[in-house]
Amino acid sequence: MPRGRIKRDTYLNVLSEKKENRIHEASLEILEKTGVMVQDEETLSRLEGEGCSVDYKTQTAKMDESFIMKGLKRHPKEFLLRAVDPDQDCCLTSGNSLLVTTSPGMSTVDLDTWEPRLPLPGEYYEYMRVIHGLEEIDLPGSFPWVGFQGVPECMRLIEGFAAKVRCSGKALWEGSTMDNYKFMVSMAGKLGADVWMNTNPTSPLTFSKDTMEQMKYFCENDVVFTLTSGPIPGVSSPATLAGTLALNNADILAGNAIAQMYAPGCRCMAGGMILTLNMHTGAPLFANAASYLSEAAFVQMWRRYRIPCVTNSPGWSNAKSIDYQAAYETSTGFLMLALAGASVIPYAGGLTAELTAHPVKAVIDADVVRMVRRILEGIAVENETLAVSLIDEIGFAPASYLAEEHTVDWYKRERCDLELADTDTISGWLEKGKPTLIEKGKEKMKQQLLGTLAYRLRPGQENAVKEVLEEARAYYREKGAIQPEEWKAYKRVLDALEL
Repeated sequence: MPRGRIKRDTYLNVLSEKKENRIHEASLEILEKTGVMVQDEETLSRLEGEGCSVDYKTQTAKMDESFIMKGLKRHPKEFLLRAVDPDQDCCLTSGNSLLVTTSPGMSTVDLDTWEPRLPLPGEYYEYMRVIHGLEEIDLPGSFPWVGFQGVPECMRLIEGFAAKVRCSGKALWEGSTMDNYKFMVSMAGKLGADVWMNTNPTSPLTFSKDTMEQMKYFCENDVVFTLTSGPIPGVSSPATLAGTLALNNADILAGNAIAQMYAPGCRCMAGGMILTLNMHTGAPLFANAASYLSEAAFVQMWRRYRIPCVTNSPGWSNAKSIDYQAAYETSTGFLMLALAGASVIPYAGGLTAELTAHPVKAVIDADVVRMVRRILEGIAVENETLAVSLIDEIGFAPASYLAEEHTVDWYKRERCDLELADTDTISGWLEKGKPTLIEKGKEKMKQQLLGTLAYRLRPGQENAVKEVLEEARAYYREKGAIQPEEWKAYKRVLDALEL
């Protein structure tokens, strides 16, 4: 069975049916009265042909309910994300799948000083091998680091993408800068896999020329992609959660309708990334209750539309180190949005905003993923689990269930064993030298790197990866995005990798 599929009995709903209907109606009203700005004449022409009211001078299109609902009806309710290793294929449905990914960070972080820095090439490859060995993590997230030292900016994501496919056969999710998504789509295609890409409308209600070029490319080439506008209440959306939710919903409804206009049945997901504002610094405030509440409502809306959705906020903390703050900020959101029915949640490994991530954090987070998945399984209520006959047989105290076969069969199945949590007595903990969670995470990471069976591409696949990398390097050198001095340093990095 593909990764991700789960069976759910119930969901966490943060909106009543009445409120859900009002959000939906408000989103439709926004699109009909205000419309969206689309900075692409071809798309405006197509929208006019679909009956939308188009103003070419202002580059705006007003969309009525029938056009939006047509887009929702065309959307597949379930689809596959093909991995390089077919055993790692992922199923995506609305509400009945949960994929857990790594969370993005620009840099790694020193576990002694907690200062960020761009990772070394070997560290990036190690991180990917760690993710390959963590059963709880379904796929490496978009990035999770933005490249590594010695690589020109235009090639960082492409080199990181190559590290992913070389170190793990898991499914692939990637971000993009410039036009490098084309090279990653090409590389995945040569390996017989999908790559799930991001494209970002700009809140409020704007589809830039670059966004439209990406969307059209993804539709033409059957690329899985997410639409995420990322509104910030009080800045790029109303300060109220309801107003932000209605506007964000309108952004994604419009994007989906445009995508389904270009390619009916295309594999497009709704992306939730609602951040609040830190009024003291002017920066987004990550890991906030308002963000979690807003995204849980966003998930509920897209369950209504029966379209898979990804929600981003659980992967980010305001904490600068792996500590109690990092734990409660990210894990609260992860549990809440898993219960709400998000199809995909970036969670593991992320620390400070989108700035830092670390594989030791991902190793620790795997315990939380295991616990949350057990909670989602719920309570099995059937004759064997109710155990009425056994209760009658055992009778009254001081009788015990301890030696019963039923206890042997069910005890481990009903609980959740964690690998890194310290469940020893305090005397046992003292005797072991008072190990900290970070120390245990480091040790598990080391064991994984030593013990995990290394993943290798077949020779033909490795050659395909090298061909695409060479094509991308030549392309960006010709465009002047890689300067001669950068190229010399870059070559030294590639030689040191020995790939």
